[in-house]
Amino acid sequence: MAGNYRASGGELRLRHKVVSIAKHGVVWTVVTKRGQVFRTKQVILNAPIHNIFTLMEPELHQRLPIKEHKEKQKEAWGAFTLYIGANPSFMMPEASSIPFHQFISSYESPLSEGNQFLFSISQEGDTKFAPSGKRSITISTHTNVDKWWDRGTYENRKEAYMEKIIGSIDRKFPTFSSNIVVKMAGTPVTFKRYTQRAYGKVGGYIPKSKYSLFKSYSPNSRVGGLWFCGDTVFPGAGSLGSSLSGWMVADAIIGKNPGQGM
Repeated sequence: MAGNYRASGGELRLRHKVVSIAKHGVVWTVVTKRGQVFRTKQVILNAPIHNIFTLMEPELHQRLPIKEHKEKQKEAWGAFTLYIGANPSFMMPEASSIPFHQFISSYESPLSEGNQFLFSISQEGDTKFAPSGKRSITISTHTNVDKWWDRGTYENRKEAYMEKIIGSIDRKFPTFSSNIVVKMAGTPVTFKRYTQRAYGKVGGYIPKSKYSLFKSYSPNSRVGGLWFCGDTVFPGAGSLGSSLSGWMVADAIIGKNPGQGM
């Protein structure tokens, strides 16, 4: 992604945390923690909606159709993730070439908190993900973020989730746990620390009905020159939904500014 962005003429700056976004006339001013100031007529914000009210100057809040108190009332997902390096011998031959699996322990329980999780495994020979002869595995389950901020129970909870998930995999692949070489867990606390997402929320809002998608926030902020993309705006969470929101924004900007691109 970074390579494609640079090849398209973009300038990528890492570890430049944005701390303030303001608008003066038609010009947006973006300030980083390092004190750098950027001025532009278009801002595309891929931070989640959960973060926008701490990033924007207060006078902008009233101009947004998204209201802070209502946004905070919307329930949003967090994620518990597990990253594993393993010997691939635990997999049956017929499953070894299948990169994605879904595990559900009980259809009578909510599809979250380790009862349901997604399991992705790197393919044989892909040494970008794992050394030769090993496989890397990424596991993710939805979780409620609130419980993870009780630091008194944090470590025990993390261990319990790891045991629950690995136990589920062992029922499908009985030698899985004995073939683990390394494992690392990620929680909402991890997401907050490394990605700055408010409260560690990731994965968008929790759908409450079959019409939830049509109640999503628009990528168009309705404030001239400000756009949103990512898992908290239409068309929703996931790699595909987040990518599509960015595509929609790009098309909208190019359409409004022919020849200028982004």
